[in-house]
Amino acid sequence: MNAFDPSAAPESFVTASGLKVGLLALPPGSQAAALVRVAGGAHDAPTRYPGLAHFLEHLLFLGSEAYAVDDSLMAFVQGCGGQLNASTRERHTDFFFQVRQDDFEQALRRLLDMLARPLLDRAAQAREREVLQAEFLARGRDTETLCDAALGTALADPHPFGGFHAGNRETLPVESADFQAALTDYHRRFYNSGALELLVATALPRRDLEQLLQAPQCHVPSAPAESTAPRLPRLAFRSDWSRRLQVAHEPSRLLLAYALDEVRGSLDGALDYLACALTSEADGSLIAALRARRWCEGLAMRVPYLHRGQSVVVLDLRLSEQGHAQRPGVVALVSSWLAFFARHGAAAAAWDEYQRVRQRSLVGMEPLLRLRYWIEAGSRMRSPEQLQPALGELLARMVGTGPTLLTCDERPCPAAGGEGFVLRLADEPLPAATTLPVVDWQLPKANPWLRAPAPNTAQPPLPTALRWLGRDGSDAYGQGALYLSWQFATAPSIGLALAVEAALRERRWAARQAGVEILFEDLGTAWSLGLVGFAPALPLIAADLLPRLESLGPASLSEAQARAARACELNGQELLVRQLWSRLPRLLGIADLATQPGACDPGSLDAAWNEARWQALAFGLGS
Repeated sequence: MNAFDPSAAPESFVTASGLKVGLLALPPGSQAAALVRVAGGAHDAPTRYPGLAHFLEHLLFLGSEAYAVDDSLMAFVQGCGGQLNASTRERHTDFFFQVRQDDFEQALRRLLDMLARPLLDRAAQAREREVLQAEFLARGRDTETLCDAALGTALADPHPFGGFHAGNRETLPVESADFQAALTDYHRRFYNSGALELLVATALPRRDLEQLLQAPQCHVPSAPAESTAPRLPRLAFRSDWSRRLQVAHEPSRLLLAYALDEVRGSLDGALDYLACALTSEADGSLIAALRARRWCEGLAMRVPYLHRGQSVVVLDLRLSEQGHAQRPGVVALVSSWLAFFARHGAAAAAWDEYQRVRQRSLVGMEPLLRLRYWIEAGSRMRSPEQLQPALGELLARMVGTGPTLLTCDERPCPAAGGEGFVLRLADEPLPAATTLPVVDWQLPKANPWLRAPAPNTAQPPLPTALRWLGRDGSDAYGQGALYLSWQFATAPSIGLALAVEAALRERRWAARQAGVEILFEDLGTAWSLGLVGFAPALPLIAADLLPRLESLGPASLSEAQARAARACELNGQELLVRQLWSRLPRLLGIADLATQPGACDPGSLDAAWNEARWQALAFGLGS
């Protein structure tokens, strides 16, 4: 048997009915998965029936010609302990499941039968409409949904991105014959072999998979004659738009939004590349510069719309109190970084690092996540030559037009017009930055934990405090685990544990890039550190981390003191169940539950380490 290559792309073939299939061959194991992408989403539904596409997604789970509802995909997968779900996005809809390998064939039959031959029972539709009504009410309180709806009001021209597509009781008149005709017509247009793509991750050989897809339950209707896709309206934001949105129970956020229109080349691949660089937490990164000024506590990039060269890109920054007051400076700093990345982002070193990050992310990925990675077209991009045209145009547009700004906080705003959802919006133009931040940007250094591990060399005998399992090395997916525990005669202060957490937080992003999760628990009289993931990287990460924990820097100690003091202030204001949850590890560790932070200084840390007795457990590693 050939060695498993986690970075290998799916093997593609087409069935006799025209269904496109991608097969990710897995080594023999316990799990398998399937994902179907439908090339139609919320924006493809008739405008007079918002939510129809999402409604149909729900209805498909309610029984099919071959499988009644109590034997349908949902009942089957839940009954065998698997997982399944579906997602209706703007321009596509995904259905997916993960089950034991032994249950894969039965689950795939049910998935394809429900997509091709749903019952669409009228009584079931009326009941399911109430489920969508409940979802609509919940989404009306979701910050991300409200932010996207607010940005929809910033469009210079009418565009589907600004429309209401969630659906509710009023927009889904299941009693209407016209609605039923629209529902069946939408199903006919998009649930056929020309608009479906099936990806499977399984140990099933291709020959057996092809035979399975010939079963009557797996037959998908052939595609009707293709029609020319309509021309998309222009996607652009108004240049003078800057607003504030009232949201409940959220810290201050600043959204920088960019509308991109008619970008040529692999836009989805360029966006993935940009997101990888933009969210880096390495020294010299954008988030490092924002945190150094105490302006920002977190940065995320979202793409709420992407279709045929058009996209809306949102940079979502969680601001500190200082950052909220310095929003013009935050915008200037982000714009400065984008301008730098437009000049240097396509460098060979940056591309090599991106490739290493993406390849390592595939190691140990469970089957369903592996399919979700490969279904995105950008994941199939293999060379910088494919990337550079779209990346250059993407960054030039973002730098040239500048961002549309949306501030989100709890300050009251009047109710404003919006599609479907109630928005509380007010004008809030930001003044020009008085002093522009000057940063000598550099491309971040390579993540050392992504490098190839050193070859095994002769080692001294293992210490008795280390228990070692998995003597044959890591599993077929290269996974392993290393747990270290330190036992103390008396519990170190909460402040010291928070300082360790702060020191680890700086390295968590680098470990995740290397395919490893860092886990830390304060159990009062014991601390536990876990490294779980790509086995060859575990010793390398442990060797780099442990000296950091022996001597914490001033920044980690200072942050811990501030967090502990803030926790004491908020202790009486939080719900009792949240107070209990935050203190549960110490409670289970039978430790002192005093809320005072206690000593948090190098001397106290040295004293704690000096009295600690350690033990460790390793699995999936060589000696």
